[in-house]
Amino acid sequence: MSILERVVINERIETIPPMRWLLEGQAKTGKSTAALSWPKPLFLDMPDERGLAFLEGLARLPIEKFADIRVAFNELRDGKHGYETVVIDTLNAMYSMCVRENFGDSQMQQRDYPHVYAQIMAALDAFSSLGLHVVLVSHVKPLFDKIKTKGKNGKSQEERILSKYVNALPGQLSERVAAMADHVLHTGVSEDGEFSVICRAIKMYEAGGRLSELPRYVMVPEGEPLYPLLVAAYEDAKKGAKPAPKKRGRKPAPDTREAGDDDQGWGHPGDGE
Repeated sequence: MSILERVVINERIETIPPMRWLLEGQAKTGKSTAALSWPKPLFLDMPDERGLAFLEGLARLPIEKFADIRVAFNELRDGKHGYETVVIDTLNAMYSMCVRENFGDSQMQQRDYPHVYAQIMAALDAFSSLGLHVVLVSHVKPLFDKIKTKGKNGKSQEERILSKYVNALPGQLSERVAAMADHVLHTGVSEDGEFSVICRAIKMYEAGGRLSELPRYVMVPEGEPLYPLLVAAYEDAKKGAKPAPKKRGRKPAPDTREAGDDDQGWGHPGDGE
């Protein structure tokens, strides 16, 4: 049999399939509330994250140690549940927990970071293999540019100007998580209290991904769930767009693991376990 006989023609996607989402934003900009709007979500409630206790109707699994995440994955893999989305809230707390368990109060050395990164990425890859939506909630931090100006006395002085907001995870881990995500969303609240989500990159915010049909912004009226608005915006764009030319084969998701990484014993579906 020729290898070319195995070529697959991708069908036109009319609605949003299960994906890996990175939901970023500053504190108290509605990240967890937004994640609650995904289909039948289960929240993995990481230590030090207190906000989930105040959201009504939320199914949350308190995580006390990193091993609890593996147990949750194993039970979800068995399929005896009704969840369609796994929400990790937050990645920052997950990272801090992993560091504490590995090093306690000791100072991490530069050589230690790859070990922690591998543990976290193995867990995220495992949940991504379940065929569910995976929503990764993460905080952001501001980046400032330093510029020199002249003060009133004519002397040169240095000022900090806000450049943009970036993921608050450590640099390489932040890059690997962003590369793994199918789409990055950034939450925000205006001075008038209006909630919006940035779906495509603009000057100060990193957003975007596979769903290029989404608009730059999605305004979320008070009390409205976000996910149905994303689906409606995506489907409306699809209806108005010309069918994309068919391509042969399937473009694989980027491999975010570094040389030497493995699945850390998680045993993804299809791995023979």
